[in-house]
Amino acid sequence: MCLTAEAIALFLNMIMVPEITSEPGRIIVHAESRDAHWVAVEDEWCTMAPQIDRMARFAALIPKGLASDSLGISEVPSSPAL
Repeated sequence: MCLTAEAIALFLNMIMVPEITSEPGRIIVHAESRDAHWVAVEDEWCTMAPQIDRMARFAALIPKGLASDSLGISEVPSSPAL
């Protein structure tokens, strides 16, 4: 998911998360459940957070052991590696 610079600024002001870390080209939102990393890509800010959240929800539905045996999934990452 990608947002324009204006949209990410509005989003960050709306969510009112107490802890946000920023460095050139990266914004890390330290949320309650996990960190969400936003990375500058050309003129937009992009994150894999929605996909990571979806993987975690689906992984919770798969019986323990079945995911790793048949799908090759050992664990769901806690933050995107961009």
